[in-house]
Amino acid sequence: ARSQPIDQKKFTIITNGFDRDDFTRLPTYNRHADRPLRFVTIGAMSREYHCKALQRFLRAFERLEKKGLINPPGCRIEMLSSIDPNLFREKDSDLPIHYGGFLPHQEALAYCAESDVLFFILHADFSKNSYPGKLFEYLPLGRPILGLTAKGIVSDLMTRYTLGWCVDDRDQEALDQTILTVYNLWKRNELPTIVSSTIQQFERRTLTAKLADIFTQVSGA
Repeated sequence: ARSQPIDQKKFTIITNGFDRDDFTRLPTYNRHADRPLRFVTIGAMSREYHCKALQRFLRAFERLEKKGLINPPGCRIEMLSSIDPNLFREKDSDLPIHYGGFLPHQEALAYCAESDVLFFILHADFSKNSYPGKLFEYLPLGRPILGLTAKGIVSDLMTRYTLGWCVDDRDQEALDQTILTVYNLWKRNELPTIVSSTIQQFERRTLTAKLADIFTQVSGA
């Protein structure tokens, strides 16, 4: 049977969002020139969908260090997640990795608020039609975001609202260049921040009001 064309006008997408009240008592970001550039991620990870991407991420840092493009204090990967770094890191790798495991929600947010760059991984199989929930939780923290994912709705959203960078981790040259761009911005103390006015529409109160409007229209009230 042939599928019928979808009338896009009949659909409204309401994305994930964040609760503003969760972000009212968090520390303020301060750059420390004497410590490494800190890439932080939180949340669940799996061997099936994340290990290969993490390996490629680490190899990119090692290539840049060997070329002398990243200098001490270098970079550091920090993971507050369910995955043990020993599952994916190379035996001869000396890139600093901090594995913190899961933290209570508020502690994890406070940790992220002090990071230089937040990152997430979204497998290419999901890049065209899925938003990772952690992306929206990152937004009110104001830190730039690095998305390791193929082109799709996530990269479109990040470009539209200037949230940071998206790069397909399978593209070695693009991955290296993106990390080097981030590193050089950090060295010059020019890392961007997310403008709060651009993410207001992702606050849950705004999203709930949008949903209520839809119900009002459908009910004819």
